[in-house]
Amino acid sequence: MVALTVSVLVLALVAWLNISELIVLPAERQNQATDPTPWFSGSVVFVLLTTTILISTTYLLRALAHSLTETQNALAEKDRANRLLRVLSNVN
Repeated sequence: MVALTVSVLVLALVAWLNISELIVLPAERQNQATDPTPWFSGSVVFVLLTTTILISTTYLLRALAHSLTETQNALAEKDRANRLLRVLSNVN
């Protein structure tokens, strides 16, 4: 989340510097660089895509943590059953 905030702040800073013409790009590289509308729409798309990536990554990490917990529980149950079987086999 910090990376998203820093990225948006840097994007806003570059947009402001370009719109206020403190940074001047060569004419052949400028595509409406001083118009705030493309900067705004680009920022919205950037934030939406980044948020989507963050949400999906968070979901996958939670699912992985849940799966690992279930696996650890199953392994503990298997170890308990294994110890019980060893005790029973030593009785016979």
